[in-house]
Amino acid sequence: MATITQHHPIKENVFGEKTIMLSRNGNHNYWIGNDKKNKMPSVTGITKYADLPGSFGAGVGWATKTIRANNGDLNSPRGLSQQSIETGTALHDAIDNFITNKTINEDSFLFTKWLEDFGKDKTWLASEQLLYIPELSVGGTVDALYFDPEDKSGNGSIVVADWKTKERVSFEKYGASTKDFIQVAAYCVGLRAMQSIYSPDSAKIVYVFRDGSGIEVVDVDIEKYWEIFKACHRLHSLLK
Repeated sequence: MATITQHHPIKENVFGEKTIMLSRNGNHNYWIGNDKKNKMPSVTGITKYADLPGSFGAGVGWATKTIRANNGDLNSPRGLSQQSIETGTALHDAIDNFITNKTINEDSFLFTKWLEDFGKDKTWLASEQLLYIPELSVGGTVDALYFDPEDKSGNGSIVVADWKTKERVSFEKYGASTKDFIQVAAYCVGLRAMQSIYSPDSAKIVYVFRDGSGIEVVDVDIEKYWEIFKACHRLHSLLK
């Protein structure tokens, strides 16, 4: 079992008997101890190899629609993408502050919706938890973990939770993203491989709609999408 001392984010989490110092930089590279020369890629860096046929066409369609809605402004898709990134980052920060410090951000309507529909009744265990997958030398950061006392076993279970902001119309048309499933499955396998006290039994992705109209919670088939992640990692290794 492993204790991870996190250099990012701000807190230390206790896992077990062995201590591992895991760090992350702004480029989402991870490394163990002081060995910065042997940086590990991130889980999200690997999942980019899971872009499926049709995703490019969907992206072109979204960009074309955005340009038309903004009177032909060719820069509007880029601006909207940046805005979406900032919205997602702000929501992650608000949730992290709530789980870590019990701080409620009343100025964020997305956080308020998340709290009302999902977060307020959970027994939270950790937020922004760093991990790595020993088998593949890949690092990652789990958004949160919580304890579910009402699972089928009757003994309770640990659940990985991941936050995504999304346009409602996009979710209704395309559903949950395959890349999101792959990402979260890899997080679960990493935590299990570390034999941590936060070894998860299941995982959920919580899509928070950017218009504040609600959320959608989807379950992750960990075993299925872990196999796809390994295939993506193989492709990453071959193309390096």
